Amino acid sequence: MESYTFEAQLNGIMLYGTFIKPCCALACEKFEKCSSKKYEPDDIWTIWCNKPVYELHKYCDVIKIYTFWPFLFEHKRNLSEKFNGDLGETHFCELTLETLSEMETLEDVTDLAKIYANVPHFIKGILKIGSEIESRLFNITEALEWLKYADDIGILHKLETLGNYCWPFLEAFFAEYKHYISKVVLEDYNLVEEFESHHCESCIKKSNDMKKRGNEEFTKENFETAIASYTKAIELWPENHLLYGNRALCFLRTGQYKKALGDGKRSIILKPSWPKGHYRFCDALSLLGEHKKALEANERGQELCSDSPEGIKDLIQQHEKLKKQMEEIRGMKQYKQRIKKIMSQKNSSESASVSNQQPKKSNEKKMQCDGRNHLNQKKHTKVAVDAPKKEHKDWFPDLGSSENAGKPRSGMSDSEKTCSQLNSKVDYQNCIDKQDTPCSTMHQVDRMLSVEKLKTYVKDGCTALTDHRFHSAEQSFAELLNVLDPSQLQHLNLGIVDYVVIIYGYATALLGIGQPEELAKAEDHFNKIIEQYQKVRFNCLAHYGIGKVYLRQNRFSEALDQFMKSKFMAGYKIVPGVLTWPTTTEVIEETRSERLKVSKNVAL
Repeated sequence: MESYTFEAQLNGIMLYGTFIKPCCALACEKFEKCSSKKYEPDDIWTIWCNKPVYELHKYCDVIKIYTFWPFLFEHKRNLSEKFNGDLGETHFCELTLETLSEMETLEDVTDLAKIYANVPHFIKGILKIGSEIESRLFNITEALEWLKYADDIGILHKLETLGNYCWPFLEAFFAEYKHYISKVVLEDYNLVEEFESHHCESCIKKSNDMKKRGNEEFTKENFETAIASYTKAIELWPENHLLYGNRALCFLRTGQYKKALGDGKRSIILKPSWPKGHYRFCDALSLLGEHKKALEANERGQELCSDSPEGIKDLIQQHEKLKKQMEEIRGMKQYKQRIKKIMSQKNSSESASVSNQQPKKSNEKKMQCDGRNHLNQKKHTKVAVDAPKKEHKDWFPDLGSSENAGKPRSGMSDSEKTCSQLNSKVDYQNCIDKQDTPCSTMHQVDRMLSVEKLKTYVKDGCTALTDHRFHSAEQSFAELLNVLDPSQLQHLNLGIVDYVVIIYGYATALLGIGQPEELAKAEDHFNKIIEQYQKVRFNCLAHYGIGKVYLRQNRFSEALDQFMKSKFMAGYKIVPGVLTWPTTTEVIEETRSERLKVSKNVAL
């Protein structure tokens, strides 16, 4: 989520209390209803503190939502637009980890106010500081003393870490609470009824219809369409916590973890006792790599949802999963340290071995004729190039030999060289996997028609992959593999590398679907690439694909092993080079070196 500037937050502080507008005239009629009873300002804290505690806690929950609304629910706009009451297209704000830290600090302060909701000293302090803010004065020292009185060192430490960035949030807190405490007492205003009357029955019905449509699209795994439906439902009824929870799940399914984090936090603010909101929020944190924060958020969620026995069971199961992930991470770090140490020792021994062999080789060269000397130099060079491969053969048990292993790759040209070498040197009868499906006669009957059909299948498949329409991609690649005879590749101007790319596309589509049966098939096809097509140098991507399969299956240790193999291969340039989808100019993004490095680092 984009943060407001410091000045914008200060300028908007006085308008927070009146920001959320009724959806229409019908709601406005209910919105304006309140008692005509009046009290003197000096009686505010006394009357407030004498109300039942459970009633004060309900009021505090509503004031907390109003306090968070401009920061968490609003898109960054200028002030003239911001306070016109238009909530359209304001719900796609991502929540960054930095902003999350600020939000959690504000949440701690609002929770503190709820704890001490009936303590006169605290209420007097809120009213005094809030009144000064209305006069455009804000004594930060006085505000910190108010917090210090609660003896909450943790909040003070967080505020100290934020520095000047804590001012807008503290001002928002004191201004909002002073405004609504005064309103409840002086006007005998029912704050809870007011909050619930923002939207009329017509708007709520339309929102529920859009929610239902979103649910149907989610069932069909049309997640982007579901997101659009939930967003429309939110515009019609933005205070409904269920909508944010549903959309957060769609964001999780499509890899938009920061948006899922934002929606998870929104649902928690609106309904702190709803377990699913906490569950989505923790999932997003975990997928962003913040496992420790996810564990802490889960524990906090269990406390807030203690009155929901069914829902808390899911949180308890999630807690166990998060703990296992933390253990896996510790194991991963130790594993990396061991690997780094082993690699360092092997590199040192390799350097020493090469330096010891140099004098011997030099003496031999001096004793031999020029022709023999040239032969020995070639042998020596070959030993030096092959050394790393022998050194790491325990890490790459399935690596194939390649004439280009020691040469740097150069984008598309390397791909074309690889394809050419495979077409000219490889015996198709020995290297190509025998297919169960019969060979299509189209290759012999009508070559042009076959090429056009091939282009259609590939284009449909790669486009569907790019759009995350994995079922469509799986169907296109599956049909292509059924009609494509590996022994007839040359007739279609294809090489083995193209055939392997098609297998890779099919396996990636299965991985995207993510169901148990599809994941098993994806693993089989990635293994097929590793076992049968080593010379194509696609093992790096195949190991990475298997790692993602294992990650989906919560087999974290095995996933780590696959990711490490993939990373080592990328480090030693055992990669296919930049490739395109067969018969197209579309680059396979995973084959770009920069994309390859980022993917490995994120996975590890």
